Amino acid sequence: MIISIMNFKGGVAKTTTAVNLAYLAAVKNKRVLVIDNDPQGNASSFFQIDKKIGRTLPQIIMDMFKKERDSIMPIIPYHTQYKRIDILPSDMNLSTCNMSLSKYQSKISMLYKAILESIIQKYDVIIIDNAPNVTPLTVSALLASEQVIVPVTADKLTIDGLNEIIKQIDDARLNGFSKLKLGGILFTRFNSRTRVDRETMEYVKNGTLTGGIKYKVYDNTIRQTVKVQEATFLKQPLEIACKKSNAASDYRNLINEIF
Repeated sequence: MIISIMNFKGGVAKTTTAVNLAYLAAVKNKRVLVIDNDPQGNASSFFQIDKKIGRTLPQIIMDMFKKERDSIMPIIPYHTQYKRIDILPSDMNLSTCNMSLSKYQSKISMLYKAILESIIQKYDVIIIDNAPNVTPLTVSALLASEQVIVPVTADKLTIDGLNEIIKQIDDARLNGFSKLKLGGILFTRFNSRTRVDRETMEYVKNGTLTGGIKYKVYDNTIRQTVKVQEATFLKQPLEIACKKSNAASDYRNLINEIF
């Protein structure tokens, strides 16, 4: 299963969702690969990766473009501190990749499919944590995915980001990527006690905010709690940092809904 966590608006807990789903999938004895497709490298920072000991994702990408296919070095993901979780880490050089390779649009669109070809058999689940904007590499990640999870908060800007991703998915399916689908819309930082959160979720469910089309919204929401920030500061999954928190419980329920 290849899952992209994606919204073209920031501040919706994409990385929090990616790393916590990765950890919970590993707890379920899944072999997990995280791909950090964001120049900010937040997922890489979360897993405390020392990028000096191997090749980062930007280095792998440039290597694939500079060399003949049969001379490309094997892609070896980094092991994380957690059993059954590996990562292809990233850094600000990923922005350089996007700018340098933008003129090779047709080739870069299939880049992540090519990267995954040689390593996909080693993993049960691949989770791609994407940057909050449309770039050649986020589009490439989308085309390599089987499903997309779109975290949103209850505000118009993130819903606009949702609509753009749905358009990208629809365009991809029209161009032959029939395996790609919207896995679901995930409400994060959700407060059921506020009217705006409840109504926004209902409007997305009934299609009012998505052009009249009803898309899958996960039954489970990730409730607003300071425990998420605390776990992020500690660079630990919620399941370790604060297992009894609402958000930890929500992600446990969500992983059961996804798998």
